[in-house]
Amino acid sequence: MTEAGQAFIDAIATRDWTALERCFAKSSRFTAAVPNEANPFRDRAGGEQIAAQFRAWFGDADPYEVVDSSVDGIADRTHVTYRIRCFEDGEWQVVEQQAYLTASDGGIERMNLTCSGFLPTD
Repeated sequence: MTEAGQAFIDAIATRDWTALERCFAKSSRFTAAVPNEANPFRDRAGGEQIAAQFRAWFGDADPYEVVDSSVDGIADRTHVTYRIRCFEDGEWQVVEQQAYLTASDGGIERMNLTCSGFLPTD
C-alpha cells in the first residue's frame, strides 16, 4: 500500500508530471484544502487533472527541492507528507502538504490533502 505513496513522493520530488499522472487510477478523486480565502477547496478527477493541479502549484518554482518527506500506513490508507523549499515570486518559500490516500492495483483511487500554503522563509 505504501508503494503508491512513495511513487507519488518520487514524482513530486522530480516534478515528473507524467509519472505523477500515472500514480493515479483512471477513476481517481482528489480533494484539497488550501489557505485561500476566496476558494479554499480543490476537487479534481482523474490523473491528468490531478497532475495539472500539482503542476500549477509547483511547476514554476526554481530552484525547488523536497527537504523532508515520509510515507506511512494507517489502517487501510497511506499517509504522505512532504516539505518543499523553493524560490518563487522573487523570494524563498516553504510549503508543506499532508495527504491521506487509498490505493489499489490500479493506482491511487482517492487522495485528501491539506496544505500549509507558500510561506516566506530565509
